[in-house]
Amino acid sequence: MRKCVTFIWAFVLIAMLQSAALATYLPESSLWQGGRYYSQNNVSAYVEYAVYDTQSGNYPDGFVNPGSGRYVYAYQIFNIGSTALAPIATFELMGGNASAANGIGYQDDGQGGLAANNDGSSFIWTFTNGLFVSSEHSAFLVFSSDSGPIAGSFSLSTQYGDAPPVNQSSTEIPEPASVSMLCLGICCFLRKKK
Repeated sequence: MRKCVTFIWAFVLIAMLQSAALATYLPESSLWQGGRYYSQNNVSAYVEYAVYDTQSGNYPDGFVNPGSGRYVYAYQIFNIGSTALAPIATFELMGGNASAANGIGYQDDGQGGLAANNDGSSFIWTFTNGLFVSSEHSAFLVFSSDSGPIAGSFSLSTQYGDAPPVNQSSTEIPEPASVSMLCLGICCFLRKKK
């Protein structure tokens, strides 16, 4: 029984550490950093954001400034839709100071297919070669500005509007707490049987 309980706790601990390890992908920022889950209009995503000061000693190596501004704003989108057919087509950033930006761009995973646009009131990144598919692509969406961090909002959309295509069947993976409770129940049942 003791081995069984130890195994269950080890499983739960590994599952918890895996979630913590996946929690942050952007380099650490001393200015402003965080993340937010987004679930609207058939789109499920996690958006991580950070602001970097190019004049500080903490500016991450290899992170390209798309303009000449002092601050680089970076966003990374993770499509967490339940199937591969829950794509993201656009990411729009609103409420910041888009008119003061002096560069917009991206750094992708080598797949390409991103178009960046600043219309003066919002920043829009469009995934042009296919779609931003769940668990397949990753990109840093960046812009440069001399303006310090301003809180804004964002939206994500899919090219399918309100009716995405019929999803392929996917195997659901139970959460770690459910699995550990099932294992604990089985161990108790086996112990009682002895």
